[in-house]
Amino acid sequence: MPFNIRKFMTFPVVLLGLVFAPSLFAQGYSIAPVPGWVENIQAPAWDQAQQGNNSDGVAYLLVDRQWRVNAGRQSHYRHYVSKALNTSGVESSSQISIDFDPVYESITLHEIVIHRDGQSSDRLNRSRISVIQREKDLESLIYDGSKTLNVFVDDVRSGDIVEYSYTLEGANPIFSGHFSRRLKMRWSVPVARSYHRVLWASPRPLHIRNRGTDIQPEKKRAGRYTEYVWRQDGVEELLSDGNTPGWYEPYPVIYLSDYASWNAVTDWAWPLYRPVTGTPAQNAIIAPILETTDSPEQRVLAALHFVQDEVRYLGIEMGTRSHEPNTPDAVIDQRFGDCKDKSRLLVSLLQGMGIEASSALVNTTGGEIMKDVLPTPTLFDHAIVVARVNGRNYWLDPTRTYQSGDLDAVYQPDYDYALVITEQGSDLVEMSGDVAVVHSKTVEETFDLRGAIDAPATYRILTRYGQYYADDFRQELSETSIRQMQQSYLKYMANYYSDIQVADSISVTDDKQKNSLALTEQYTIPAIWTEGNDERYIYADFEPFLIYDHVRNVESPIRTMPYAVSHPVRYQHTTRVLVPEDSSFDDEFIEVADPAFRFTKKVEYSDGVLVIDYVYESRKDHVAPEDIQAYAENIRAARGLAGYQMLRANPAIDLGQYSFDARDVNWPMAILVLLAFAGSVFVGFRYVYLYDPVYRAPDNINSRLAGISGWLLLPGLMVIFSPIRIAIDSRDLWYVFSAQQWSIVEDYLTEPQQLTVAFEMVANAAMLVAGLFLAVLFFSRRHTLPRFFIAYMLLTLAVHGGDLLLIHLLSFPDVEVARSDIVELARLAFSSALWSLYFVRSERVKATFTRRRKRREPASGRVDSEADVVVQHAG
Repeated sequence: MPFNIRKFMTFPVVLLGLVFAPSLFAQGYSIAPVPGWVENIQAPAWDQAQQGNNSDGVAYLLVDRQWRVNAGRQSHYRHYVSKALNTSGVESSSQISIDFDPVYESITLHEIVIHRDGQSSDRLNRSRISVIQREKDLESLIYDGSKTLNVFVDDVRSGDIVEYSYTLEGANPIFSGHFSRRLKMRWSVPVARSYHRVLWASPRPLHIRNRGTDIQPEKKRAGRYTEYVWRQDGVEELLSDGNTPGWYEPYPVIYLSDYASWNAVTDWAWPLYRPVTGTPAQNAIIAPILETTDSPEQRVLAALHFVQDEVRYLGIEMGTRSHEPNTPDAVIDQRFGDCKDKSRLLVSLLQGMGIEASSALVNTTGGEIMKDVLPTPTLFDHAIVVARVNGRNYWLDPTRTYQSGDLDAVYQPDYDYALVITEQGSDLVEMSGDVAVVHSKTVEETFDLRGAIDAPATYRILTRYGQYYADDFRQELSETSIRQMQQSYLKYMANYYSDIQVADSISVTDDKQKNSLALTEQYTIPAIWTEGNDERYIYADFEPFLIYDHVRNVESPIRTMPYAVSHPVRYQHTTRVLVPEDSSFDDEFIEVADPAFRFTKKVEYSDGVLVIDYVYESRKDHVAPEDIQAYAENIRAARGLAGYQMLRANPAIDLGQYSFDARDVNWPMAILVLLAFAGSVFVGFRYVYLYDPVYRAPDNINSRLAGISGWLLLPGLMVIFSPIRIAIDSRDLWYVFSAQQWSIVEDYLTEPQQLTVAFEMVANAAMLVAGLFLAVLFFSRRHTLPRFFIAYMLLTLAVHGGDLLLIHLLSFPDVEVARSDIVELARLAFSSALWSLYFVRSERVKATFTRRRKRREPASGRVDSEADVVVQHAG
């Protein structure tokens, strides 16, 4: 049931606070009752049904925050009630931590009460309380002097309700009594009751702006104060999707501020950042710069490098120093400073050289929403400089290190909006118009695979860094030895090639003028070719690690908030593979286009060099929730395209050679060729050898020309060697009788191309048999020989021409119709025509090829003696 927190503030507690007040103040805190200006807020009863909605074993029953703002004083009261539901909740609820700045804040504890089984127990006097200085930002070289009050509550049990409250008195005097707050209206855990209250008595009006919520305050007069109250019951948790852009605020908030405009913030900042020029310490720095430089751009760079390199970063930000920079001379003298100190010093040096410059405040993560929130200096977390040279703004960060390049190449992040601090005042200034740079990283890797398969492959990687990546890598070089870097990179590359070895030490080339840096690595890979599940092939994989490192899959496409994307960036990974010049690869170009990015993959081959080029370019810094599904699919598609696998026949397979092995027979091809042989023999015997029509010898044959001599010797040699040549040439295709080798061919060739290979085998079988029958006819001097010889020549021409035509039309891999092939076809056509004409017109042919398969009587009973001789020779 509801309970009243005031009833536990009994007289003994008050007395305890009075008795121990001096010692407690010495310890950094005091104990006192809840102040009278605070509104008493009760926590609602805990609902058992809501137990499953609570986080870390804690049910948060009340978040109560109240402020009282007078003209010169601010008080902040906090009151929390939570219930420990289990062991985890006990651990969380029994420890209380309160951060405060002892320079301008004092902390007063009011109560620590345990509610158990309807009974309330005061634990303020039993708890162990300590104040420590933790310096949470020490790793960032920032000392702010803040302290943490830690309270360890004794005897907290599961089911207990823990209630505590305290007040922070005071505000940072650097803000001159100004007030601004950001009220969170929802959290990552459910809260049974949320209560925010402001008592306002400042002469400045309080401005209120909602973001992500429609809740309006209850406003009324309370004496000399104006009271604003925001109350909510049953506040549901809001779970952030993660990986949201820095500018995105997932939780509904209400901004409070008494700054009327950004110009008012500038008026506040100007006295703090006002440049100081002409001092001897500054003149000692400026004089050599003026002597050694010729242009304003060079002087800006020289001053920037002095502040970056000669003044180390260290922030002493205690009290007012959280927002107040040191004087430039103090920074020069101590040679350290934070962003405020360095910016003010750089502006002073630049103005001392007659260069227009100002300090500027920025928000490094949420700059995009600055236009939508109320003006206040507390929104800024960084100070930079804007210098105007030749009509152009240059944004400079004097806290960065290892920056190189001319003024146009100096890297500066785009924080969207900046508040430029000038005496005249200013509104927010958009940086994007002056900072339009793409941060790039490129990798060019070269593999040399021209040696033997078992020879080590040489591997060279050239990585180029630009803009942010160049600065970042310079810092890495300053903090890491070359030997350590070499070892680290070797281990990384071993993820891709397990046996990789260093061939030469890494080298670095720094083009400081262009702010570009190149790193070269050289390795050898003893066994880049590996066997896979398919024993017919060996493989070499080429992985674009730059793409894998920077283009990540979306963990879950289910989200309600924007998804952050690195922008503006460009990553290019180029793989060059040197291979034997008789290699062949298909060209490719594939694009994945998304509103948030563009990815391309291009594969080109020429003159023994295979080039695989990947490019990723961002287009914006986030993906809307309604577009995340398509984005996730496109990212998966892009990553799926990343990578290239080269394969070649396993050297254990003697590709192109075949000795009969009953365990490795391509039976379909063997049967096809056997059928072609059998069919050709049948056709040859039936329609060539047995073909013997009635023959009538021509008149006036010169019998002295009969016989295979003269020009007829050449066709004779052709007839002899043609079957032999066909048999020898066919050896190049004998691999088709190997089932294993034919399966490799099937992987490379299309079905029409495979049919063409089969056609060549059938044609060779037919031509071989035809050549044998032609030889029989030739040497038996059959009278049918001339017509079959002409047919054989034309068949040879048709087969050769058809083969070239199919190769051209079907685009065989590794095979092209060359000029020499056309010349050879023309020569064959010419010789076929010539010999065909010879066999038609030659008297020697007519006198020689006169015989029939069987001796018969002459068709005419009357022949002269010379004709009879011819018939006798033909018989």
